[in-house]
Amino acid sequence: MRMWVLGFCLVLTLGACDSGPETFDNAQAVADAMEDEGIECEDLETTTEFSSEEDSLVTERGLCRVDDSTVVISMFESAEDRDDWVAVGKLFGGVAVGANWVVSAESEDVIQDVVDSLDGTIPEKE
Repeated sequence: MRMWVLGFCLVLTLGACDSGPETFDNAQAVADAMEDEGIECEDLETTTEFSSEEDSLVTERGLCRVDDSTVVISMFESAEDRDDWVAVGKLFGGVAVGANWVVSAESEDVIQDVVDSLDGTIPEKE
């Protein structure tokens, strides 16, 4: 009986570890995770310098191509900054949302692949 209880506790503990999308250190780490899942992010270029006020919530941005789709990886300091950005950013096209990152792309298929591979979500359009 004790072994069964210990096994059950282990399953609960391991299940709790998979509590949603992973937090990444930077856009390169997101691109690497995408590539680990078979989503090749070609010619990634990253920057932390932005000239527009609308980018003030973003701490780093990466730009690459997946198949024929332009992909933008945006990194955020906090979930609140991410959510504020998503409230406006989702109006411009598909986005996959993670713990401290957002991937936007021209292709809905790419967005769905990112969501499936990195445990992200697609915010509802209002």
